Amino acid sequence: MHVAQIGELFSKGLADPIRFLSDQNLHEYDLIVVDSVAMANEVGEKSLFALKNRTTDLMNYIREKDIPVIFICSGYSLFSTFNSRNDSTIPEVLGINASEEPLTGRKIEINSGSLCAELLKKNIDNLEYRVGFKNHPGIAVGSAKSKNVSVGFYTRDFLFFPAFREGWRVEDKSFLEDLYMLCRRIRSNEEITTLPTWVDEYYLPGEKMQRDLLTQIESDIAELEQKREVTKSTLAEYLPLKQLWTGTGIVLENIVRDVMKELGFVILQSEPGRDDITMEWKKRPVIVEIKGQSKSAAEKNAAQLEKWVSSYYASTGVMPKGLLIVNTYRDLPLIERTGSSFPSQMLPYSQTREHCLITTVQLCCLLMRFRNDPVSIESEIDELLNTVGVYDKYSDWERYITSNQSLS
Repeated sequence: MHVAQIGELFSKGLADPIRFLSDQNLHEYDLIVVDSVAMANEVGEKSLFALKNRTTDLMNYIREKDIPVIFICSGYSLFSTFNSRNDSTIPEVLGINASEEPLTGRKIEINSGSLCAELLKKNIDNLEYRVGFKNHPGIAVGSAKSKNVSVGFYTRDFLFFPAFREGWRVEDKSFLEDLYMLCRRIRSNEEITTLPTWVDEYYLPGEKMQRDLLTQIESDIAELEQKREVTKSTLAEYLPLKQLWTGTGIVLENIVRDVMKELGFVILQSEPGRDDITMEWKKRPVIVEIKGQSKSAAEKNAAQLEKWVSSYYASTGVMPKGLLIVNTYRDLPLIERTGSSFPSQMLPYSQTREHCLITTVQLCCLLMRFRNDPVSIESEIDELLNTVGVYDKYSDWERYITSNQSLS
């Protein structure tokens, strides 16, 4: 089988590379495969005369070889590229009435009733779409997921096929053999019909109503898709907060820092080599140590906090408030966190040094309260920073966080 390719789609030896506007005899080939972007780039500024002459060669090839020509839709260009001197689009010259829109993705819903279904399924992991067709002649090969646009189509003369994924170039001749056999089936299929454009101006009984209904459905789908994206964006804002219950290390530190900023703390620049957070509340310095623990907090966590507090005092002469924030029992669901977060043996150490001890779940509930009642936050933070030992408010997390168990 002798194959011609316009563009660079196949490995060397599988197909001869040719230019569309060259004088190469097309009839030497059993199959012609065109990269749509390569063709559009080649003919965009050429004369209409040269384009029409070559298109005549192509249509003669299709008729005499009795096989369609394949376009790999590698980008949004073929149906929008025009000859600037003559304002003529490539599809007009080819006699194809279709409209395209820029659209990219990898989830292709295959049209099981098309002749292309088997080939698409076989190679789906190596295909994607880079253009969508709102309307077209012939039969759709498939559609973009949840969108009412085709990713390719075929008539008896042409096959518009989805793009190859970046990095995939055909190296196995079996793909070309499958493509050739598909084109033979397409050409022999008598069910493929292409109607002239003026037919769209006439309606059979009930057709106009169904077309209007389809237009309304498409409009509703577009509106719902927009609402879906807004909702997904809103939901995405909740996910980082849940890291307060599950996170450790830098992930937990970052979300705690964001929460404290939202509550009104001013985050200060930390000195090199320090892994605590230095902040201010009403000009009062606060040193924060953040830990994610699989069990309860421990005295060593308080000792680490005291190290940073003492270091700050030694360098500034100002005694800061020490705040220990711990995500305790982080591997357990909230409802199973029944153990003491701050065991009694660590309390004397922290109380002597006037540390405040709070869990990240309590901090999350404090933030939820603030979002519902911003005016109360000043007194709440004052109370938090005046606490010596365990902070005992907002331990009733079910007032602020709903679980499926509480809903059932």
